[in-house]
Amino acid sequence: MIAAAKTYLGTPYEQMDCSAFTQAAFAKIGRTIGRTTYAQATLGTHVSFSSAQAGDLIFWGSDSAPYHVGIYLGNGQYIASPTEGETVSIKSTTYYTPSFAIHMF
Repeated sequence: MIAAAKTYLGTPYEQMDCSAFTQAAFAKIGRTIGRTTYAQATLGTHVSFSSAQAGDLIFWGSDSAPYHVGIYLGNGQYIASPTEGETVSIKSTTYYTPSFAIHMF
């Protein structure tokens, strides 16, 4: 999962927003997930961020209104398509702490 996600490093946000990135990364490993952040937040097993494992989807916002999604890499890092003008990149969760995670495996 992580290797598949990293193939998108450097892809501009304008080509792939956060949920399109996670959808594409999971498609590379043969998993179909929803297109929107909200749809993706309804998959798998919902856990607190402190229980996140590498390869899990991580979300910001509430369960009913998540506004951003990325893929947890472990060790306090995640990969995501952050915002306009930026590219898919690896970020630290200490800067932008996720609200919850979804175990996908």
